Amino acid sequence: MHDDAIAALRKLPDIDGVPAAVLAFEHVPVSASIVSAMRRDGEIVDFCIEYSNRAAGAGTDDRTRHYGDPLFEVIPSFAESGLFERFVEVVEQQQPYSQDDVRLTGEYDGVKYDVVLEVVAIPLGGDQVLSVSHDRTAQHANAARLTMAQEQLERRARVEAQLRSVNEGLIDDLVSIQSALDSGDTRTAQHHASRGAARAAEVVVGLRELLRT
Repeated sequence: MHDDAIAALRKLPDIDGVPAAVLAFEHVPVSASIVSAMRRDGEIVDFCIEYSNRAAGAGTDDRTRHYGDPLFEVIPSFAESGLFERFVEVVEQQQPYSQDDVRLTGEYDGVKYDVVLEVVAIPLGGDQVLSVSHDRTAQHANAARLTMAQEQLERRARVEAQLRSVNEGLIDDLVSIQSALDSGDTRTAQHHASRGAARAAEVVVGLRELLRT
């Protein structure tokens, strides 16, 4: 977000202690929360939840019951995902942060989750951060399936090309065997027969590979 937009966001008045700009997120289908740094001896050691919109509180009867709770308790993977370090930087540098592939796993309100989020963190001044996240789990899964399908097609194409080459060689060996036998050259015939058997084995391996794609 542009610096001027952030400055304008900070100047908007509060409504019942909540920035007016944040209330605009109340009915949008993306999660929005205000978190505040928790310090020990001046060092940020965690963040606590001060506000969550409707989307952020989906699946819970009372979204306000986590207000004041440390994020490490509400979202155990907050640290290992790298978000904690990024949020600390947002507070200390007063600069926004965004990332579109943050993965969070764990359990929330008794429900296990494994999600991929697009996260935007905006400094609100002081120790407060506005966190906005969009669930990208489905898109991420679809992209993974598409990549897998493309890899399977590429593997199938490679195997089919290999089979064509082996089949052509096998046909050449059969022709050479017949020609050698017609001329009474059994040694040459045996040579091509051995090579043909090896090629036939390659065909079997290739067919098995195709069945797996």
